[in-house]
Amino acid sequence: MSHDLKERFNSPTVNLWFKPDDFFTFIGDLDYYLSAEVVEAFEDGIDYPIGRIYRGETFVTIYFMHYGSFDKAVKKWNERADRVRKNNMYVVFEYPAIDDTPEEQAEMKRKFDSIHYDNKIMITKESDLSGDNIVHMRFYDKIVSAGGILKYKNKFSVKRYLDDYDYVSFLNSGKEK
Repeated sequence: MSHDLKERFNSPTVNLWFKPDDFFTFIGDLDYYLSAEVVEAFEDGIDYPIGRIYRGETFVTIYFMHYGSFDKAVKKWNERADRVRKNNMYVVFEYPAIDDTPEEQAEMKRKFDSIHYDNKIMITKESDLSGDNIVHMRFYDKIVSAGGILKYKNKFSVKRYLDDYDYVSFLNSGKEK
Protein backbone atom coordinates (compact mmCIF):
# COMPACT_ATOMS: atom_id res chain seq x y z
CA MET A 1 0.00 0.00 0.00
CA SER A 2 2.77 2.41 0.91
CA HIS A 3 4.59 1.62 -2.31
CA ASP A 4 1.46 2.20 -4.42
CA LEU A 5 0.82 5.51 -2.67
CA LYS A 6 4.44 6.57 -3.04
CA GLU A 7 4.72 6.93 0.74
CA ARG A 8 7.86 6.32 2.75
CA PHE A 9 7.89 2.90 4.41
CA ASN A 10 7.22 3.65 8.06
CA SER A 11 6.82 0.02 9.10
CA PRO A 12 9.56 -2.54 9.55
CA THR A 13 7.11 -5.20 8.35
CA VAL A 14 7.43 -4.20 4.68
CA ASN A 15 8.82 -6.96 2.42
CA LEU A 16 8.65 -9.72 5.01
CA TRP A 17 6.18 -12.01 6.72
CA PHE A 18 5.37 -13.56 10.09
CA LYS A 19 3.48 -16.68 11.04
CA PRO A 20 0.13 -15.50 12.48
CA ASP A 21 0.90 -16.29 16.12
CA ASP A 22 4.23 -14.48 15.84
CA PHE A 23 2.48 -11.50 14.27
CA PHE A 24 0.03 -11.28 17.18
CA THR A 25 2.90 -11.55 19.67
CA PHE A 26 4.79 -8.81 17.81
CA ILE A 27 1.86 -6.39 17.55
CA GLY A 28 0.84 -7.13 21.15
CA ASP A 29 4.10 -5.77 22.56
CA LEU A 30 5.32 -3.44 19.85
CA ASP A 31 7.60 -1.40 22.11
CA TYR A 32 9.63 -4.45 23.03
CA TYR A 33 9.85 -6.00 19.57
CA LEU A 34 10.73 -2.76 17.79
CA SER A 35 13.64 -2.10 20.14
CA ALA A 36 14.98 -5.65 20.63
CA GLU A 37 17.88 -7.18 18.73
CA VAL A 38 17.10 -9.26 15.64
CA VAL A 39 19.25 -12.40 15.59
CA GLU A 40 19.97 -14.41 12.44
CA ALA A 41 18.25 -17.80 12.20
CA PHE A 42 18.03 -20.61 9.68
CA GLU A 43 15.31 -23.06 8.65
CA ASP A 44 15.53 -26.00 6.28
CA GLY A 45 14.20 -25.22 2.83
CA ILE A 46 14.27 -21.43 3.20
CA ASP A 47 16.89 -19.65 1.11
CA TYR A 48 16.23 -16.07 2.20
CA PRO A 49 17.22 -14.36 5.46
CA ILE A 50 15.39 -15.18 8.66
CA GLY A 51 15.57 -13.28 11.93
CA ARG A 52 14.39 -13.96 15.44
CA ILE A 53 13.65 -11.68 18.33
CA TYR A 54 13.97 -13.49 21.61
CA ARG A 55 12.11 -12.83 24.80
CA GLY A 56 13.41 -15.27 27.33
CA GLU A 57 12.91 -18.78 25.96
CA THR A 58 10.33 -17.69 23.38
CA PHE A 59 10.89 -15.87 20.13
CA VAL A 60 9.19 -14.27 17.15
CA THR A 61 10.45 -15.34 13.72
CA ILE A 62 10.68 -12.82 10.89
CA TYR A 63 10.93 -14.08 7.31
CA PHE A 64 12.77 -11.48 5.21
CA MET A 65 11.72 -12.98 1.89
CA HIS A 66 12.56 -9.95 -0.26
CA TYR A 67 16.05 -9.29 1.05
CA GLY A 68 19.34 -10.52 -0.34
CA SER A 69 21.16 -10.66 2.98
CA PHE A 70 20.43 -10.75 6.67
CA ASP A 71 22.49 -7.59 7.25
CA LYS A 72 20.47 -5.60 4.70
CA ALA A 73 17.22 -6.91 6.13
CA VAL A 74 18.10 -5.93 9.69
CA LYS A 75 19.37 -2.54 8.56
CA LYS A 76 15.99 -1.81 6.93
CA TRP A 77 14.12 -3.29 9.92
CA ASN A 78 15.91 -0.96 12.35
CA GLU A 79 15.61 2.08 10.08
CA ARG A 80 11.86 1.58 9.68
CA ALA A 81 11.28 0.59 13.32
CA ASP A 82 12.48 4.07 14.26
CA ARG A 83 9.77 5.58 12.02
CA VAL A 84 6.80 3.80 13.61
CA ARG A 85 4.23 6.26 14.92
CA LYS A 86 2.10 4.34 17.40
CA ASN A 87 -0.36 7.21 17.65
CA ASN A 88 -1.13 6.72 13.94
CA MET A 89 -1.09 2.92 13.55
CA TYR A 90 -2.83 0.99 10.81
CA VAL A 91 -2.74 -2.78 11.15
CA VAL A 92 -3.42 -4.94 8.09
CA PHE A 93 -3.60 -8.69 8.69
CA GLU A 94 -3.99 -10.98 5.68
CA TYR A 95 -5.60 -14.25 6.76
CA PRO A 96 -6.51 -16.49 3.82
CA ALA A 97 -8.00 -19.19 6.12
CA ILE A 98 -7.80 -21.59 3.19
CA ASP A 99 -8.03 -24.92 5.02
CA ASP A 100 -8.83 -23.70 8.52
CA THR A 101 -11.79 -25.12 10.40
CA PRO A 102 -14.51 -22.76 11.65
CA GLU A 103 -13.04 -23.16 15.14
CA GLU A 104 -9.56 -22.17 13.93
CA GLN A 105 -11.02 -19.18 12.10
CA ALA A 106 -12.89 -18.10 15.25
CA GLU A 107 -9.66 -18.34 17.27
CA MET A 108 -7.80 -16.24 14.69
CA LYS A 109 -10.58 -13.63 14.83
CA ARG A 110 -10.41 -13.62 18.64
CA LYS A 111 -6.65 -12.92 18.44
CA PHE A 112 -7.22 -10.23 15.82
CA ASP A 113 -9.95 -8.58 17.91
CA SER A 114 -7.54 -8.43 20.85
CA ILE A 115 -5.20 -6.10 18.92
CA HIS A 116 -5.51 -2.82 20.80
CA TYR A 117 -5.18 -0.52 17.80
CA ASP A 118 -8.38 1.00 16.40
CA ASN A 119 -7.34 1.22 12.75
CA LYS A 120 -7.11 -2.41 11.74
CA ILE A 121 -8.44 -4.77 9.11
CA MET A 122 -8.34 -8.50 8.64
CA ILE A 123 -8.44 -9.42 4.97
CA THR A 124 -9.84 -12.92 4.63
CA LYS A 125 -11.90 -15.25 2.46
CA GLU A 126 -15.68 -15.38 2.41
CA SER A 127 -16.59 -17.16 5.63
CA ASP A 128 -18.64 -16.91 8.76
CA LEU A 129 -16.18 -14.37 10.15
CA SER A 130 -17.78 -10.98 10.40
CA GLY A 131 -17.21 -7.66 12.07
CA ASP A 132 -16.46 -4.03 11.40
CA ASN A 133 -12.81 -4.78 10.71
CA ILE A 134 -13.26 -7.86 8.52
CA VAL A 135 -12.78 -7.49 4.75
CA HIS A 136 -13.92 -10.46 2.68
CA MET A 137 -12.08 -11.05 -0.58
CA ARG A 138 -13.50 -13.60 -3.00
CA PHE A 139 -10.19 -14.11 -4.80
CA TYR A 140 -9.13 -16.54 -2.05
CA ASP A 141 -11.41 -19.03 -3.83
CA LYS A 142 -8.78 -19.01 -6.63
CA ILE A 143 -5.54 -18.04 -4.86
CA VAL A 144 -4.71 -20.48 -2.13
CA SER A 145 -1.83 -18.86 -0.30
CA ALA A 146 -0.99 -15.91 1.87
CA GLY A 147 0.41 -13.04 -0.14
CA GLY A 148 -2.06 -13.75 -2.92
CA ILE A 149 -3.63 -10.36 -2.41
CA LEU A 150 -0.60 -8.80 -4.12
CA LYS A 151 -0.82 -11.03 -7.20
CA TYR A 152 -1.97 -9.58 -10.50
CA LYS A 153 -5.39 -10.73 -11.64
CA ASN A 154 -3.91 -12.16 -14.82
CA LYS A 155 -0.74 -11.85 -16.84
CA PHE A 156 -2.17 -8.95 -18.88
CA SER A 157 -3.61 -6.99 -15.97
CA VAL A 158 -2.20 -4.01 -14.12
CA LYS A 159 -4.76 -4.66 -11.36
CA ARG A 160 -4.01 -6.78 -8.31
CA TYR A 161 -6.55 -8.40 -6.05
CA LEU A 162 -5.72 -5.78 -3.41
CA ASP A 163 -7.14 -3.16 -5.77
CA ASP A 164 -10.61 -4.60 -5.14
CA TYR A 165 -10.43 -3.12 -1.64
CA ASP A 166 -10.56 0.64 -1.10
CA TYR A 167 -7.50 0.78 1.10
CA VAL A 168 -7.02 4.48 0.39
CA SER A 169 -10.29 5.24 2.19
CA PHE A 170 -9.25 2.92 5.02
CA LEU A 171 -5.95 4.77 5.40
CA ASN A 172 -7.60 8.18 5.14
CA SER A 173 -10.41 7.49 7.57
CA GLY A 174 -9.29 4.57 9.65
CA LYS A 175 -12.57 2.85 8.91
CA GLU A 176 -13.53 0.49 6.14
CA LYS A 177 -15.64 2.11 3.44
